[in-house]
Formats: sequence, C-alpha cells, structure tokens
Amino acid sequence: MNYKINTKFKFSLEILLLIALADCCFYFVDYQEKLFGVASGYDISMIIFFLYFIWNFVRYGTSLFKNKKYKLIILFIPILAVISSISAFINYNQGIVSGLLTHRYWIVISFLYFPISTKLQKGKLKIEEIKNAILVVASIELLLVWLQYFFADKFFFLKVIHNYRYGSIRLYIDYSYIIMSMYICFDEILKGKKKIKNIILVVITILYVIFINKSRMLFAAIIATLSLNGLLGKGKLRYRIIFGAILLTSFSYIMNTQLMQEFINAVVEKGNDPTYEIRLLSQSFYLEGFYKSPVFGYGFPNTSDISAYYSAGIGSGYLVADNGIYGYLFSYGLIGICWFLSLFSIFLKNGFLYYYRNRSSWILLMTAYLIITIATNCTWFFNYYSFYVVLILIFCEYSNLKKENIVINKK
Repeated sequence: MNYKINTKFKFSLEILLLIALADCCFYFVDYQEKLFGVASGYDISMIIFFLYFIWNFVRYGTSLFKNKKYKLIILFIPILAVISSISAFINYNQGIVSGLLTHRYWIVISFLYFPISTKLQKGKLKIEEIKNAILVVASIELLLVWLQYFFADKFFFLKVIHNYRYGSIRLYIDYSYIIMSMYICFDEILKGKKKIKNIILVVITILYVIFINKSRMLFAAIIATLSLNGLLGKGKLRYRIIFGAILLTSFSYIMNTQLMQEFINAVVEKGNDPTYEIRLLSQSFYLEGFYKSPVFGYGFPNTSDISAYYSAGIGSGYLVADNGIYGYLFSYGLIGICWFLSLFSIFLKNGFLYYYRNRSSWILLMTAYLIITIATNCTWFFNYYSFYVVLILIFCEYSNLKKENIVINKK
C-alpha cells in the first residue's frame, strides 16, 4: 500500500502508519495513560503490531522467515530477553515474568523485520517507498514540534514531556526519524540533488536540535557526522567549499551561545550541571553491576517491579534509558555486547557498500551518529524506539543492489 504525492514521489502509507503507531501517533496520544481504563497506548499499539505480524504470517506462511539475511540478529533478541530476565531474578530477585514483560515491545517491534522484508522480496513494497515514508514522518514531526514550541506558552496539543533549559522550553520526542531524514536529505544535496525541500528539512532539523531539543551530545554528533558527510560527498568542489564555510560559521556561532558555554563549563569544571552529576553516579552504579555479572549482565530492570526499584537504582533516579552503553552493559553483559557488535558490523559494512555502489552515505552517517552518542543514547535496544533500527537493517539487506527500486523476487 503506497500513496503518491506526485509522479516522482511515492511513499509507503503502511510504513508511515507503523512508524506513527510506534511514535505515539505523532504524540497526539499519551501512551502512558490507560485507554478506556483497560490498557495503555503502548499495549494497544503492541497488540496492533502483533496482529499485523500474524496477518502477514497467515498471508505468506513460512516464507516470512525464508531467505532473510539478518534473521539471526532478530531471533536472538528473545534469547537476550530470557537471559536478562533470569539474571535480574538471580541478582536482585526481580520476577522472571516481570523481566520478560518489559522486553515485550522490543521483541514485537523487531519481528516486524520479517513481514517488511518479505513484502520487499515479493515486490509488494519498494525500498524507495520506505525511505520516502521516513521523510514524510520527519516532516510531520518537525512541523508539529515547531508549532508546539511556538504555542507552548498558550496551550499544549502534543502529549510530550517538557521542561525548561537555557531560558526556554525543551520538548522531548523520539527524534530518530528526524535525524535519519536529515542525513538522507543532506546526502541528496551533496549528490547534486539540491532540491529546496532537502535544504529546508536539513536547516529546520539543525534549528530544532539547537532551540528545541537542546541536547549537547546530539549537537556534537550532528556536527561531527555532517563534517564526515561533507568529506564523503561526491559533489563539486565549490559546493564542498560552501558547505565547509557554512559549517565553520555555524560552529563559531554555536560555540558562543549560552548552551555551548554551559556545556564547556560542565565538562571542564564538572559542576553546575545536575544531569551531568547524576549521570556520573548512575554510570558508576551500572558498571558496578556489570562487574558483578559480566557475562550475562545484571538484568534489565522493570520500573514497576519493587525489587528493581530498590536494587537496580530506579529509586535513586537511575534509568537505563538515560545511560546509553552503560545501561546496556548492566542489562545484558558481554552476551549483549556480542549482539551489539554483530548489529553494528552489519550497519558499518553495508553502509560502506551502499556508499561505494550508490554514492549514498546516509546509512554510514546514521551509524556514525549512533556510535558517537552511544554513551548517553542507546534507543536501539528497548521499547518502540528500536523500530528505526529494523528499518536500517532492512536498508542494509538491500544495500548491495545497484538501484534501490529493483525488485528481488516476484514469486
């Protein structure tokens, strides 16, 4: 199922709806609240994802699992969940069922790899339509978050967490698809496809990071990866020079803003930043747990389990989601690291292949971004945020094609 904006731009409405479900229906719905007093938005959307998988299994049968290049990466996720749940039971008496339940979103989302890949193999879906769906999602999210930013003092129409930093409001959303789209558009610009929509999306994304997201690590990662993208680009020399001048000018300006000055103070003085201090304490705590059980990890904590609240640092304000690779090590140990290295070796290998065969660097740049932000941001292993990883894996599976819209198998 696809939708056509014009003869040249088609996107998969099916993929767009799946992403929207994973992203709290573009944040119009508070997934934390129980709908109709029965189940949370997360659980209802999980049921929809599960039914989508079952419907495709009934439709395609066992072919859903055949000829899938990276199926072992996906199939190992439930094994990680079981190992982590048992470790949590052994180390701090968290119920095994509680441990498995906290992994349910990651497992269901990851298994969407099979129906999406099957549709690509059978010609029911094209990789270009998936890419365009991501661009549409990012455009919608940017529009909504900027509108909310401007009207925040008057009313809130998005169900998002917010606070204040550097004198203005800060909105928290999953920005994975926004960043991915920025790399896709910047890649197109450097290849000579200087369409106005590409330039606008890149500029608006950078402004979003500076004025709305306000994440120091995210900003540093974007500067580093866009610099790498500029070096990889195949565009003419004059465009590289213009790009370099704009990048240096922007960097010079940002270095003199309040945001960057406080960042420097936090790094050099290691003070005046409560989030920095709590992160240091939580990282130390997670490393200590990892050292106690290095092979299988200490176990992924369920925030609603009383044992995890006291023994896994939740009561002290330590959250796995805020501590990147440290929280991941704590939860899954060296077994988890082996899975992580396998996943990212796929991203890197295919990212380079995709660049050398298609002169397209966005997969490589997205991988570099994930590696740079690994200390504080590891959304590729829990909750619904991991769906973008499934989509990257899908792109990697077909990155050896000379053209993205080639159909592999029409049977």
